[in-house]
Amino acid sequence: MTVRLSRDTVPAALEAGYRPEELRVGVVHLGLGNFHRAHQAVVFDELARAGHRDWGICAVAPRNAAVVATLRAQNHRYTVTADSTRLVGAITETRHAASEPDAVLARLADPAVRLVTLTLTEHAYRPDSPMFALLARGIAARRGAPLTVLSCDNVTDNGHRVAELVAAATDAPARRRIDATVAFPRSVVDRIVPAPTADDRAALATAYGIDDHACVRTEPYLQWVVERLGDQPPWAAAGVTVTDDVEAYQRMKLRVLNAAHSLLAYLALAYRVDTIAGAMAVPDLRAAAGAFQRREALPALALPAGEDAYPARVLDRFADPALRHTARQVAADGSTKLPHRLYPTVAAARAAGRRCDLAALTVAGWLSAVTAAEPVADPAGDRLRDLRRAYPTDTDFASAALTGPLAEVAPLVGVYLTELADDPAAAVRRALAAC
Repeated sequence: MTVRLSRDTVPAALEAGYRPEELRVGVVHLGLGNFHRAHQAVVFDELARAGHRDWGICAVAPRNAAVVATLRAQNHRYTVTADSTRLVGAITETRHAASEPDAVLARLADPAVRLVTLTLTEHAYRPDSPMFALLARGIAARRGAPLTVLSCDNVTDNGHRVAELVAAATDAPARRRIDATVAFPRSVVDRIVPAPTADDRAALATAYGIDDHACVRTEPYLQWVVERLGDQPPWAAAGVTVTDDVEAYQRMKLRVLNAAHSLLAYLALAYRVDTIAGAMAVPDLRAAAGAFQRREALPALALPAGEDAYPARVLDRFADPALRHTARQVAADGSTKLPHRLYPTVAAARAAGRRCDLAALTVAGWLSAVTAAEPVADPAGDRLRDLRRAYPTDTDFASAALTGPLAEVAPLVGVYLTELADDPAAAVRRALAAC
């Protein structure tokens, strides 16, 4: 018999050592998805277990009311499984921004809230984003109370970008208060978090007799690097790295991990392989990911001190079959991801006269996936499919679709588009040979 996880149905083996009611809300998090529950919330759970009870989370879902209802039904408790399973209770309140904007604004305006964190995904970082407009209104309502706003999204210079978007949504008097009282540090977050499955819930039911509708499965690895700026929690108690050079970590993650992740996702789709681990089990695809790191990304990148093993560790993490991270999940939203993950590497390679065939193959894989019969989700999908119909040859389509640093490699992308459609294995072998 299984019972729904709630206030009164926590198995003794999963007790966290504190009750959510003991926490005081000090954090508002915008973006209540699987990644937040497996990453930032776990870090604040560590702080609570260490006795720091002023950093409970009010987690805000921009659109998804179902996740709010699920967590409320479970007293905001849920489990995270990596090597072992833990109960997380750091989220003490949930809000749905679309239907409860006043409640969200009240929390943002609360002087007891000292930190706002964000996982909104790359495509939300635009001037018309309703979440940044809501954040700007909440900050303005604080009337000068100090605040730190910490982006956790894979966006280059994410803290600076948040500051720009908040300023754009704020009038001049409020902007002066923001400049004086709000800090926008940059940060880097790293943990692979696949979408939960029915098998994950079934495993919990078997092991603990609970039915957790908000469970998350992830990898053991967790990294959070935060710029030393503004009033922040006692990060050391939870293993967070605080640094003055967050840019080096950001470049490393975007260009070594995220870009290789995209490469594998699009090649997996071309090979009709469902998961990233499945792609890593194909020798040529694992070789492509490693060659991309060594030959295209790393020559233009200085790794932070002590991180020489990072590229190889990334490949081992990708190969973990327990994660079941689907290629379609990683491949989604390439139009907003690839500029941050790939364009700097391509620009550096072209400026130095180096080949960047594996980067071009990644872009070709993206264009192929977005215009396939069963396309992956992408904000630019409709526009790209219109271009595909207007430009029937692959080279012309690639030239029409690509701008910026990738424009000059459009002919190469067009060639790989043809080869991916005709013979994906030949395309990969050609790109490996060209590097």
